Amino acid sequence: MVYQVEGNIILFAFERAGILDISVGDVIQVKGFPGVHYTWTQHDMQLMESNPDEDIFIEVSRVGENQYKAKGLVLK
Repeated sequence: MVYQVEGNIILFAFERAGILDISVGDVIQVKGFPGVHYTWTQHDMQLMESNPDEDIFIEVSRVGENQYKAKGLVLK
């Protein structure tokens, strides 16, 4: 049996330990998805500090054939 999920958004999880020293204006890229980059903001910094136990994801949407764009952060 095959189940198909509709949508054009992907969430990429990453570890907090990998970005401990991140600063506002730094860029996160997703390897294997050309053009996907997310610039860290002051709001992101506050969100991380306010939610220390949440998992972090970069939300990426497909905008064309093999074209993707980072939309923002998601905490869960």
